[in-house]
Amino acid sequence: MTVGDGADLLAALVSRGADVEQLRGLDVRALDVALRNLGVSKMGHRMAVRSLLGDGGEHPDGEGGGEGGGSLLAACEVVIVCTHHHDDLAWMIDVLRRHQLVGIVIYDTAVEPLLPAGLASHPRVEVRDKAGALAAAPFFFSVFDYIERAYDLLPPHILFLHGHERAWHQSLAVGELLRLCGRALAADASLEYASLNDQVMPDWVTPGRLDWSTPDGGTSPSMISRVANQWAALSPLLGEGVAPPPRVLCEVHGAQALVARCRALARPRASWARLREFARGIRFHSEADYALEGCFHRIFGEPWERPFVREHLAALLKGQTSELRIRAAAPGAAQGVGPAAFVAAAAAPAAEVAGEEEEADAAAADEDEAAAAAAAAAAA
Repeated sequence: MTVGDGADLLAALVSRGADVEQLRGLDVRALDVALRNLGVSKMGHRMAVRSLLGDGGEHPDGEGGGEGGGSLLAACEVVIVCTHHHDDLAWMIDVLRRHQLVGIVIYDTAVEPLLPAGLASHPRVEVRDKAGALAAAPFFFSVFDYIERAYDLLPPHILFLHGHERAWHQSLAVGELLRLCGRALAADASLEYASLNDQVMPDWVTPGRLDWSTPDGGTSPSMISRVANQWAALSPLLGEGVAPPPRVLCEVHGAQALVARCRALARPRASWARLREFARGIRFHSEADYALEGCFHRIFGEPWERPFVREHLAALLKGQTSELRIRAAAPGAAQGVGPAAFVAAAAAPAAEVAGEEEEADAAAADEDEAAAAAAAAAAA
């Protein structure tokens, strides 16, 4: 749809009583909802009107738009945030097809394999540059940068993932993670934080130990030791003040998690900016990186020793299950599927990812155009 067509549609909306100045004052998410309520069901039409109103299809503070995509990111109920570094991201195509309320923000280090064709231009995908010097910064840079930049329009739920579909510490595919997140929320609507990794490692639950024995016969610093060694730098970032480092730690390793919006908003925006700048200055797999991993749950408001993990520690230590599997099997989970964003639609036929949203709206196109033409004729 051209800008000229958008102008005609906007004029038709005004003839129906729409207040242009009121629309112009809305943020991206509210404007999209308002246009839908005014009967503009076709995505291309909404984007044209938004462009005329000065939005340009982008989210305030840089959220949305990316490298040509992301125009619908602000309307998503769940956003997956991950870093692309040597992982094949083909799994995203199916997730986007089957979860219409899920968006993805990719921090791309510009290494092979390259992003799948059409992914960067998808309206629910934003690709951010993490190449060059930033490529050496850990995954946490992506987490903190996303929250700081999207702070005013965070979705209800965020999945922070490393970027792989599966890994040694994450046996479930991302689509299954989404389904189990929904089941977990159906069982406990108040759930605000849950690890997405598989098991607890011994060095995450051994208080008072400086190291632990590795399977190859060597030793490795325990996580509580790593945190203590970096405490002088981490304490002010975490808002711990002059408190000593934690004496007890009990958490699932790996720093992949389902996080509710309220947990991100519990810290002021400036706090996320400081965490981001700290992550910018450290390297992947450095001691500071490992220590941030040990603090990840604490950063999002969890106690150092998580009660849920402690309660189910025996099974989690043996790798027999995962936090998400336990939560999804809890009483109440079977009676619901959770928020709609986590529910997968039936597999869609193969199609160009970039054109998916337009195809989804095509059924309403003729109706929209007819309504707009009738309204324009009435105005004349």
